[in-house]
Amino acid sequence: MSSPLHSFDELPDSVAILDRVVIESLTSLHAELPRWYEREQEVVSLYAFAHLAPVLHREQIDAGQLVIEGRVPQLACKTGTEPHPSRPELDRRARRDLVIRRRRHHGCFRVPEAPDCPFAVMEWKLSIAKRTSKRLVAEFETDVQWLVDNGDMMQVGYGVFVEWPDGNLRIRCVRVQGRELNRGFLGLPSSRVTIA
Repeated sequence: MSSPLHSFDELPDSVAILDRVVIESLTSLHAELPRWYEREQEVVSLYAFAHLAPVLHREQIDAGQLVIEGRVPQLACKTGTEPHPSRPELDRRARRDLVIRRRRHHGCFRVPEAPDCPFAVMEWKLSIAKRTSKRLVAEFETDVQWLVDNGDMMQVGYGVFVEWPDGNLRIRCVRVQGRELNRGFLGLPSSRVTIA
């Protein structure tokens, strides 16, 4: 008989566990990611299903907490965005690349008056160019700032930047907890991480 799967709400030291899982699963992705992946959504799907979910399962954590393109409430809109002119309720939510819910079946608007905040959010950017554009780096920085601005509604957030400068795969991950930003959380291949 297999052991029951746990949600992040049930685990002591759950943020440290997720940090370990993210490092292991991104390292696994780095070892396997083929060059032909050219769309961010494809890389996020490959990561979630082939790298993150198996590590969660091994750790007896329910992968049913994962949501690709999941909706989350937000405390602050993305920098540079204007409020919605006719539907202000849309400003209270956002779609994020990979959301890790606190429990399976929790969702942003399961109870409209009291939306469930996620356990973690992962924002991704992918560059397939020989030289990553300043525009894409700025978009990544906007995503990281969103994680910082909304850090109080989640336990932890990650910004993942995947690029192939000069044909060599690099994956960099920043970590946000509360409003604290760790730009040196992970760099693959192992190197000093420098994002903006």
